[in-house]
Amino acid sequence: MTTLATGRYQLVGHVGVDSGTVVILDPRNADKIDLERDVQDSLNGELKDALGIVHATAMGDGIYPVYAEYVDDQLQSLTIRFWKSPEEAKGYRDLAKQHR
Repeated sequence: MTTLATGRYQLVGHVGVDSGTVVILDPRNADKIDLERDVQDSLNGELKDALGIVHATAMGDGIYPVYAEYVDDQLQSLTIRFWKSPEEAKGYRDLAKQHR
């Protein structure tokens, strides 16, 4: 776990991206959207009826680390890190090969 000025960050997993975009939504709402149409219509913004968020990754397809931020032992945020150092990029390419 890394400690930063605002809180503690912990790597909680990775998200694989094959479309160059990532969507954040409650799984119970997945059947309320048409992924093809609604994601394209809402790119880099909020899905209809505030059902979720869709955004381009800036780095295209890949496997990206997800960090949880904790303040006073309470979850404050989740962060998907799209920009990587060359060392990190090699590690994630290796991870992607393992999942193929």
